[in-house]
Amino acid sequence: GTGRYMFKHADLFCSAAPMGGGHQHEKRISESEGQESETLTISPPWNNTWDLAKRFAASGQQQPRILIVDGDADFNFEANKEWHEHLTKLGIQNEFIIVSGAKHSATEVYDAVGQQVMQFHVESFRQSGALKAK
Repeated sequence: GTGRYMFKHADLFCSAAPMGGGHQHEKRISESEGQESETLTISPPWNNTWDLAKRFAASGQQQPRILIVDGDADFNFEANKEWHEHLTKLGIQNEFIIVSGAKHSATEVYDAVGQQVMQFHVESFRQSGALKAK
């Protein structure tokens, strides 16, 4: 959900950290006019992380800081890497942390880089003015 919400409601966030998202499914929704499977169609069809990123890039809105995090042993890894590249091509600034050996496990990822993710958000709050500078 993070990948959708950060673009749909960018005015609410100074940062977002989508972690281990299933962007391959989101891309399929984008490429099939909203059809995720034979029994499920997303409405509106642009309500996916690929099309929302395109719409956001064209909007001129100020973007939140974005940190994509995934383990290189996660079954979603290649999709996250491809989505990171998609955002970059659209001119949407983002950082990508690859956690070596981590599977699709919040515990493994947070054990490895949880402090780094939290520091990313702290710095985002500082940059937004919500926290005082060091």
